[in-house]
Amino acid sequence: MTARDLEAINADITIAKTLMYNQNLSRNPYIINQVAYHSCQAIEKSLKAIIRNEGKMTTGLSRSHSISSLMLGCETCRQGIIHEYPFITKNAEVLTKFNSLRYAERGVNKADAFALFKEAQKLHRNLEKEYLKDDLSKGKMRELSLKEYNRLEKYSLDK
Repeated sequence: MTARDLEAINADITIAKTLMYNQNLSRNPYIINQVAYHSCQAIEKSLKAIIRNEGKMTTGLSRSHSISSLMLGCETCRQGIIHEYPFITKNAEVLTKFNSLRYAERGVNKADAFALFKEAQKLHRNLEKEYLKDDLSKGKMRELSLKEYNRLEKYSLDK
């Protein structure tokens, strides 16, 4: 698990949280779709980070958006994860379809979006606790992630 993984997951959690708790925005069903989409992205990124951290990432899994496949991949790394996150396991097939929410081709109700957000937040917090058990502070983790980010190749737009 890297600081960059955790910060990328946190970015999706933060976007979902900001949208969910803004009373003006949270009345808009298109915004609720984005809450669910970003929550699902946080779950997908979390599962991929677990697999990558255990050295079990394959090209197929790295390109997969299938929550079922990613949960099975995680189960090979961490036996019991399927039982640790029953909400994700039970809803894996539907969560995979949530990728299309960003296009507003389908909808999701606010209660389901909120439940998904809470599950994504729980998974992220657990991964963060694991990472921080090596006596790192959140500030140090953020500092490390920014160093990693600064080394990334950047896209730029023509002006």
